Amino acid sequence: LGPRGRTRPPAATAGDDEPGEEAAPSGARPRLQINLAHTFLLSSRLTLREGRAPIDLLSREALLLGGGRPRHQLDLSANFSRPGMGLRLAGSHRSASFTAIGGSGAEPDTLRFGALTTVSFRAFTQADRLLGRSAWTHGTRLSLSLTNLTNAREQVRDRLG
Repeated sequence: LGPRGRTRPPAATAGDDEPGEEAAPSGARPRLQINLAHTFLLSSRLTLREGRAPIDLLSREALLLGGGRPRHQLDLSANFSRPGMGLRLAGSHRSASFTAIGGSGAEPDTLRFGALTTVSFRAFTQADRLLGRSAWTHGTRLSLSLTNLTNAREQVRDRLG
């Protein structure tokens, strides 16, 4: 409760922004958050019908559109926020995967989906901080988002390159 028993308004948040990306409440100290996650799949199998051998989604026999499952995935994000503004840098790396697309048993045709690394940046600020307080800037947020800064594209190759 605030002064005179009134409830305080909730801290300003980024609304539908990404997790961990909320504006620090007024009067709060700056905040730094760093997150690193590594997903390592030991096994990933799919059984299409009972009695049939399962398909190893990590092998070259994977049959999914867009490639089999990558064995490794790394995600890193760093967020810095202070009252009325924030910055976020995020990166993701996915290892190579494979998909069988046919061919004969002696010479199967496999697509190799190369490793992919992407980096994104996002900044936001309350309009009052840049343009001064006014009726039309009150509650307005300005955002800049740059997705896939390096313009990375997935390379897909068959057995002939």
